[in-house]
Amino acid sequence: MLVIGAGPIGLTAANLLADQGIRVMLVERHAGTSDEPRAISVTDETLRVMQQVGIMDRLAPEMLMDTGARYYGRKGQLLAEVRPASPRLGQPGKSQFDQPVMETLLL
Repeated sequence: MLVIGAGPIGLTAANLLADQGIRVMLVERHAGTSDEPRAISVTDETLRVMQQVGIMDRLAPEMLMDTGARYYGRKGQLLAEVRPASPRLGQPGKSQFDQPVMETLLL
């Protein structure tokens, strides 16, 4: 199986496929993980998958759990505010994370 792109989605897909015994080749144009976060928040579903992959115990201490998210425009104006939903899957509803940290743990 070929996975192109070693961002959070590609790395997670590669891990889940490998956990099923599937041989995976992960292709990424950059030499390492990203050094700037492009994604900043995750839902309880993402955290459930991170637990399944086996990194939640190391990821959780690096996160701001159950905080929701605020998104700002280029001029500093508030574009949207998302409050955490009630947890449905045993994890907080909406939490903040650092993408480079998550990618490093997934790698």
